[in-house]
Amino acid sequence: MEKNQTIGKEGKLYRALSTTAFIGIFLAAGIVVTTLVNPSMHLNAWVWGVIVSIGVLSLGIISVLPWIRRLEKGEYKKISLIFVIFVAVCVVLWLICIWLAITMFSTKNSEGAIWLLWFIKITVIVSLQLMVATVVGDLVTKVKKTMIPFQVITYASYAFADFYLSFLLLCITINPAQGKIGVSSALGVLGNPLMVTLFCIALVYMMISSFIVKSIETRRMRNMATDNFENMISGKGADQQAAPAEKTMEEELSGLKDMLDKGVLTKEEYDEARKNVIAKHTK
Repeated sequence: MEKNQTIGKEGKLYRALSTTAFIGIFLAAGIVVTTLVNPSMHLNAWVWGVIVSIGVLSLGIISVLPWIRRLEKGEYKKISLIFVIFVAVCVVLWLICIWLAITMFSTKNSEGAIWLLWFIKITVIVSLQLMVATVVGDLVTKVKKTMIPFQVITYASYAFADFYLSFLLLCITINPAQGKIGVSSALGVLGNPLMVTLFCIALVYMMISSFIVKSIETRRMRNMATDNFENMISGKGADQQAAPAEKTMEEELSGLKDMLDKGVLTKEEYDEARKNVIAKHTK
C-alpha cells in the first residue's frame, strides 16, 4: 500500500513546474503582443527586464523537467540533482546579465559595458557546457548500454561542437581592466576548411541523433502504454507482476481514470477495462 501511494504521487511536481513554465511564457508573450497591437502602450526598460526574466525562468524550468521526472521516479537521483543545480546556476547568471544591462540602459551609464560583455561571455560559455552536458546525460539515461556505435559518434559530435564554439568564444578577448576588446590570433585555426567541415558534419549528426533518440523514446512510451492497456483489459496485470501487495480495486480504478485523463485510453476502452476490474474484485 505504501508503495502504491508513493507511485500515485509521482508527477505532481513535474506537472506543477511545467504548468508554471508555460503560464510564464504565455504571460510574457501576451504582454509583448498586446504592446505591439496597442501603440498607446509603452514598455520601459524595467518592464522589459521583467518580461525577459519571466522568459528565462520559464525556459530554465522547462530545461529541468526531464530531471525532475527522474527524481520523482527515484532514477539517477544524484545525476538529476546535479543537473537541476547546474540549470539553476545558469538561470541566475542570465538574470544577473539581464538586470545589469537594464540598469546600465536606464541610468545611461556605459562605463561598465566592458565588464557586462565579459560577464555575458562567461555566462554563454557556462550555458554552452550545460546544454551539451544535458543532451549527453539525457542520451545516456535513455539509450544506456545499447547502440554503442551510435552513442560514440553522437558523443564525439557534441564534444567537437562544444570545443569549436567554446574556443571561438575564448578567442574573443575582453579585458575589463584595460577597457579593451580584441580577437586572438588563434581564431584563424577555426577558419581552417577542415575544421569548418568537421563542425558542419557534427551539427548535422547532432540533429540526426536527436531525431533518432526522440523516435526511440516515442516508440518506448507507446509500447508501455499498449502493454498497460492490454493488462488492464485482460485483468492479468496484478498476476503477471511480482509486487509486495496486490492493488486494491480503488487503486486500479484510479489508475484507469488517470490513463483516461491523459488520453491513453478512449472512453469505450476505459469503460470496458473498468468492468473487468470490478468483476475481478467482486468474485
